[in-house]
Parts: sequence; structure tokens; C-alpha cells
Amino acid sequence: MPNLVVTETVENNLRALQKTLECSTAVLVQGEIGCGKSLLVMHLAELKGAKENMIQLNVDDTFDSKDLLGKYTATETPGAFEWVPGPLTLAVERGYWILMEDIDLASFDVFSVILSLLENSTLFISDKNLTITAHKDFKLIATQQLFTSGNALLTKKSTAVPYAELWGTVIMESLPSSEICAIIAAMHANFPQSIAENLADLRVNTMGTPLVSLRTLLKWAARVAKLLNNSVQFSKNNSGGTAGAGEFLSSTVREIALKEAYDCFVAKFAPGNEHDSTLLLIASACGVPDAVAEPLVLENKPIQTVNSNSFSIGRVNLPFLSVVNGLSRDSRVAFAPTRLAMSLLERLGAAVDSREHVLLSGETGVGKTFIVQYLADQLGQTLIVHNLNQQTDTSDFMGGWKPVDVMITVRELYNDFIALFSDCFNAEKNVDFLHSLQQSMSARKWERVTKQMLKGCNTFRVKQATTEFPQEVVDRWTEEEKKLQDTLEIIDQTKANVAFRFEEGSLVKAWREGHWILLDELNLATNEVLERVSSVLGDVDRLFLSDRGTSEPIHRHKNFHVFANMNPPTDVGKKDLPPSLRSRFTEFYVSEPFNRNDVSIVVKEYIGFLTHDPKIEEITQFFLDCVEKAKTVLCSLDGETKPPSFSLRTLTRALSYVRKAAPLYGFLTALYDGLLLGFATPLQRRFHSIVEQLIVKNIFKNKKPPSPTLPKQPTDHCISYEHIWVPAGEQDPFNDPAFILTESVKGHVTNLARAVFANRPVLLEGPTSSGKSSMVKYLAELTGNTFVRINNHDSTEVQEYLGHYVTDETGKLRFVDGILVTAVRNGHWVVLGRTEPGAQRCAGGTESTLG
Repeated sequence: MPNLVVTETVENNLRALQKTLECSTAVLVQGEIGCGKSLLVMHLAELKGAKENMIQLNVDDTFDSKDLLGKYTATETPGAFEWVPGPLTLAVERGYWILMEDIDLASFDVFSVILSLLENSTLFISDKNLTITAHKDFKLIATQQLFTSGNALLTKKSTAVPYAELWGTVIMESLPSSEICAIIAAMHANFPQSIAENLADLRVNTMGTPLVSLRTLLKWAARVAKLLNNSVQFSKNNSGGTAGAGEFLSSTVREIALKEAYDCFVAKFAPGNEHDSTLLLIASACGVPDAVAEPLVLENKPIQTVNSNSFSIGRVNLPFLSVVNGLSRDSRVAFAPTRLAMSLLERLGAAVDSREHVLLSGETGVGKTFIVQYLADQLGQTLIVHNLNQQTDTSDFMGGWKPVDVMITVRELYNDFIALFSDCFNAEKNVDFLHSLQQSMSARKWERVTKQMLKGCNTFRVKQATTEFPQEVVDRWTEEEKKLQDTLEIIDQTKANVAFRFEEGSLVKAWREGHWILLDELNLATNEVLERVSSVLGDVDRLFLSDRGTSEPIHRHKNFHVFANMNPPTDVGKKDLPPSLRSRFTEFYVSEPFNRNDVSIVVKEYIGFLTHDPKIEEITQFFLDCVEKAKTVLCSLDGETKPPSFSLRTLTRALSYVRKAAPLYGFLTALYDGLLLGFATPLQRRFHSIVEQLIVKNIFKNKKPPSPTLPKQPTDHCISYEHIWVPAGEQDPFNDPAFILTESVKGHVTNLARAVFANRPVLLEGPTSSGKSSMVKYLAELTGNTFVRINNHDSTEVQEYLGHYVTDETGKLRFVDGILVTAVRNGHWVVLGRTEPGAQRCAGGTESTLG
């Protein structure tokens, strides 16, 4: 293995592992996080010619015997099931090596399967009543993490690994600082060894949890070495080779080392004493004075530029990942280049450039998700956002067998076909063909539609003989034709039976196709889901899916990348992540941008173009006043009402309303309404006057705001309430005479109308029977919109929202939309009554419709 540097400790560990493997079929490798357990196993596998077929598994307590031995799974042939051997069965039969990470987390069911291998090298498969004798080349290798506590080594679980006496056990020694520096020197020529030595010493000089681990040190060294490869100052000063403690390093080299060290070791801490003291330690290790270090990493604002084939941000230059570049992004999305946003964007870019997975932690509403979406947008990269919660199942990630819904399959193929056909043929000359195809779709004649599209594929083949097309277009037609042929077979098979198909989950799709995946609210997920996430991090390049119906691995795409978001583990249900998982990410803490200059930039970016006097400084002061008074004036000090959470999201939502409303209502009226919508409506009615006073004081300089007037009707499909135009529905408007509009109710309905105009989801809080649903129903009927109420209860399932499979009159399974999906399709107004019961269970079903 070219990346393995053999030091004295590594050699001792390697020798002990090799001897144990020669003497035993099953080996238990124990050691601290980052001591090289998996690396040395992979190195020996390469030496023995076993690495190519080696199987690597991340084990957790949800693993059972079927995951290892195999199971009967559905196939695409209706009514047929097929035995698919599991990874352990494959390894035993074919003589592969199998590496099981974190074996101590496995259930006793897994150890009961392994017992026969440990005792007599056989494997019993109960589902087939079959006993397999292990191949002579078979090796079972398991790892177990140890933790240092004083002079003792502890494990994750208090109990020992079952049948430990039957394993050949190897305890890996951790590398001392001197050997870590030797490894860095061997891996990266002309590396500043004095800085490496200083940082390596911090592993033993800090109290509590080690500040610097081997993994993060090597990550930092690889970053610095990459930047220094073309550094003129460094190469000239060190042309005679790498010096030790007496080497001369320019200030540029030291600053490069500090910037990368900050990202790797310090940026994960929230602002405070721990962050500041760690920064000073790292700065001292890099030889950068304190007076220079803090402005360098905390006050520097990177600059972004879009080039012909790349996107640059500060010290990072990233190539476009598709033909879509930053010039074609949605111009309606406002990105405010604040110092905090640009610094975070540069850190994300550096992590992507170094192929590191990223974890963003921070409070709600500070822009964690948006910044990842913005970077993906600039690079033309597809981003899959997966919102996690306690009900997220691993099948959502990895995939599962689902009944084939021919209607959905044909519709997807029809949309792809129309796009392809329009690119390669003149639609006007083929209007009869397209009209016939559309008629077949409307009549739900799926077989006829499929055959017509296959005819279109044949027409393309004929045209291809005389016309040259780009290879990408030809490949798309080939793929479309294959899918159509497969669908035609399924249609024929499902005439008498139900067909199933394996649908890959979001994580597997990203892994295979090279997309980025963003895991939102990672610390809400179950341990089972976290283990599946852990299995795709690190140096793994093959993924095994036992449920897929094949034992062939899925190879990792070079552009695959994982991003994760989490809030600090202070709220209910939000736990801290396991250290082993967290250490596989490069972590950044996203601070709240309450700096006056940054807030002004946000305001200017959102509404600075609307008028000659956008009142940027006035809005900034108003926002900072609201933040300051949130925990004193705008809440009950006796604890009756909790303090409001005003964040950057609150401000941008208010400003988004201003952007939309200003052309219709005028800037000042839109600004007044927007600030009330963003900052007053989340509060109890008695606090509204305080927010109104702050608006008058800061925005209007203690003068009366302009009286709102009803502007000209923007379209024929709008109905007014007070001075606000609300989109009309398909029903006849109805003004319920039984609904009494008191002054307070009128104010609430006006706020509701503002939110509807802004196209924002609304959360109504209040006592039981205070008229929350009635108010929404009144405005819906007044504007001709269909009103739907869903009453939640403790047994509410997400299928009631999204839909589920039912049998039709012919006995076939078909998917029926849930209430929420039906409302989304038809533009209905939905009220989710009593959101507390079953909230966690149904959160994933509703969250994707918000925002």
C-alpha cells in the first residue's frame, strides 16, 4: 500500500497482526480511534492478494443474522423470490476476507452465527438447512474501539466481546508524536516539520478530550502540503531538504498552515473561551503571533469569482462538476456576501477540494442548508436534501422493494421522452405523432404509450444513420429505449400478477450517480441510520446491499460527497453524535450573524435595489433592537411565554415579503407589513405594540406609517382582504355571515392574509377553541379556496399524509395519494389540527412541503 509509512510502532502492530492472522481464521483487532486498525488490515489484505474482493461492513445493534447470511428477496419477476447470499456467506464460500468494524456493537444474534466459524470453521444457514465449510483462504477480521480513561482502556460497551477466547486478539499501540511527524515527513516532501511537531505535541498537552487526533493531523498535513506544492517562498527556503526545529519558514507558509489548522481543529467550536484558547494554542504551534492570528482567520473576507470553467472562493478553486455553471443559477435567490457567509463558503470549498465530508452545527435559521445549496448551485452539482427525524428508516436511505406502479413509471418515461424528442426532432413537423401520444396518455393506455415511444426510439436510430449527434444524446436515447423495453415486459407480467422493483434510496443514488447529499438534522436520526451514514464515510469505495437481489457491490462515484447539518444537542430529541462518527467529518460551527456590518449587507442584497432609499441602516438597527429585547421586553419574565427566536431566517423572510410586495403596494407599506409579519406575528398580541413602536422609531423616525390602500388588482385570479390581494381558488367566494370579525380577529386575519400573499406556511398557536381553524376557513372561503383539515392524534401515520398502496377491483396494487399530496396537487389550503400528537412521526412527511 503506497500510503503506508512504516514506523517502529506501525511495524510492531503490523507484525503482531500478521502473526495472529497466520495462526487464526478469526482475528479481533482492538485499539483507540485513529490508530490505524483498518489501514493495517487493508495493507495485509493487499500483500496477500485479498484486497480486491475484501468485504467491509460497519456493524451495529440492528444487524441480525439475515444481514450476514442472506435472505430470500423479491425479484422483478412477479411471484418469484430468490435466495441472495449475505456478505458473510459469500466470504466463507469464496475465500474472501471480511472486515467487520465495531464488532462489539453487534447483537447476540450475530455472535451466535459467528460461533460455529470460531469453533469448527463451518457456517450453518437455517433458511436453507445448509452447512458450509469455510474456504481455506477465508479470514474473519473484526475491530473494536478502545478509549483511554486515566491508565485504563475502556470499550463502548461495558461487556466484553462474546467468545473472546476463541478469537486471535491483537491490541494496537497508538503512535507517539515523533512517529506521527515522521509519517507526515515521509508522505509530504519539504513539509514544515517544526509546525508538525508542535501540533502533534498538542495531543498530550491538552486536558480532557485530545485536541488533535491522528486522523485530523494527517488531514491537515495533506491540505497544507497541497497548497505548498507550488509555493515559491517555501520551495526556495527549503530547497536543500526538510529541516527540523531550526528550519526557516516565511510568514506566508506559517499563515497557510494556520488557516488550514483553523479549519481542521478550531472551526468546530462555538465562539467562546474554548474557541479562543484553542485558536491561541494553534497559532502558537504555527508560529503566528496572536495579534496576527485572530484577524487572519476571524476578520478576513474571501472573494468569490466565477471563471469560464471553475468557481473560486478565497484560496480555493473548484472546477464545475457539470455543464451547468454559476451563470445559469436562479437569479431570484439572493445571496448576501457577508464576512461570515464568505468565510464559511471558503471552508466548505476547501473541504470539498480535499474530498472531506462536512458537518455543519449551529442554531436554527443561521443558513447552514442554504450555504451548501448555494455552493452546489455554483458548481452545477445535483444536491439531494434528506430531512432526518426519529422515524427515518434505513430503507429511505438504502432502498427497498416496492410494488411497480406502471402509471408512475410510464409518466416518468413520457416526460424524459418528450424532452429528448424535442431536442432531436422538429415538434411542428411531428405534431400528429405527439398528439397521438398525448391522447394515449390521457386515456391511460400504458402499453400503447410505451410501444409508441419505442417507435420514436427506432425513428431516432434511422435519423442517427444520416445525422451526427453528441455521444451524450445517443447514450440518453439508448438508456430510454432500454427502460421502455423493461417497462413493456413489466406491463405484460403485471396483467396477472403483482410485480415488485427495488427502488434505491437517496444515499445509494447519490453514491452511484455522484450527487451531493445533505443530511439535515443528523442528530435526530436513530442509531441504525447513523451507522448506515458511517458506512459510506472514509475510504470505502464499494457498497453492498443485501436486499437488492444481487451480491455485486455498487462502486462509489468520484463526485459523491456527504454534508450533514445539526443543531446543538440542547433541545428535546436532539442528541450528540457518537465520537467515532463525528471524527469522520470535518466540522464547522455556523455562528449567528449579528454583526452590524453583516446584517447591513443582508438587507442591501435583498432590498437595496427596490428604491433610492432602502433604509438599510434603519432596518439593521431595528433587527438588532429586536434581538436585544427578545429575552427581556418581548417575553414574560415569569416564564409564561418563552423568548422569541429571532435569527437571520426571520429577517430574510421579512425582506422576501418586501421584495414581493413593494412593486404592488409601494416600498414603505411593504416594509411595514413585512416587518410586522416577520417579527410581530410570532409573539402574543400584547407584545405587538412593542414591535410596532420599534418599527416607527427606527424606520419612520417616530412619524406615523403610511396608511395602506388597496392597489389595482394584479390579476383576475385575486380577491382582496383589507388592502391585501390573496390568490383566488376555483370555488365560488363565500363570505360567512356567522363569522364575527372583532378588532383582534380582524388583525389576525390580516396577518394570515399577509402570509398567504407571501406564499409562506403558517403555524397558528393559541388556546383550544380560540378560533384558529375557523379563521383559516373564513379566509379560504372568502377567497374561493378549498379548505381541508387534518386532525392529528397519537396514532397518526405518515402514510395518511403521503399515501399508500391499496388493492383495486382487479386485485392489483396501486398507489393512492394521501390527503396532503392531494392538497398539494390541487392547490388546497390544509390545516393540520393539533400538531403535537404524532409530530415526530409525521415530521418528515410535512417538512418537504415547507419553505
